[in-house]
Amino acid sequence: MLVLGSRGLSVLTGFVLGSVAQAVVARAACPVVLIRAGHGVDDPQGDDLRHAGPIHAADRDVVLGLDLNDPCDELIDFAFDTARLRNARLRVVSAWSAPSALTLGPGEVGLIDGPRRAEEWRGFQDAVLFTWRDKYPAVSVSGDVVEDRASAALVRAATGAGLLVVGRRTPQEPHVGTRTGPVTHAVSRHARCPVAVVPHC
Repeated sequence: MLVLGSRGLSVLTGFVLGSVAQAVVARAACPVVLIRAGHGVDDPQGDDLRHAGPIHAADRDVVLGLDLNDPCDELIDFAFDTARLRNARLRVVSAWSAPSALTLGPGEVGLIDGPRRAEEWRGFQDAVLFTWRDKYPAVSVSGDVVEDRASAALVRAATGAGLLVVGRRTPQEPHVGTRTGPVTHAVSRHARCPVAVVPHC
């Protein structure tokens, strides 16, 4: 794990990721944790990232942003293991949006109403987490599936949390620049808690 400090301007503008931090997050082969300015040793949320320490239960939560279209074992394992070491609750948040005529694939059904579609996504999340609940029986897990943009849902869920865990897909071929993906970039700038970015294939 690599831990970096991140400067913050205000509640409205969020983090300012410098060029070094952007490059490290985009290219590191290990998880990178960004800690917002103000989360110091005197701040309960500034305690050891992998262990319990915050005063309030909500502050101890580890929040996992899970893309149900592409669930990743490395990301899920990191979040569960971190919650276990912190003796914290794990909150798994997945976002979905209603399909449109432009996003429907061949043979897909787009006329299912919202509540039924939401129930299908919840069932999918439960199925993805089933094995991990067995692997980490000591971790208390709650799941939430919301109809919203992923970045907005995760920033809301991270309010008061101890750590937000998101993934970053590693490119199969070398690339130029510091791309991290739109969701990871957004939550790294705006989440009000430390953010762990876990690279995965």
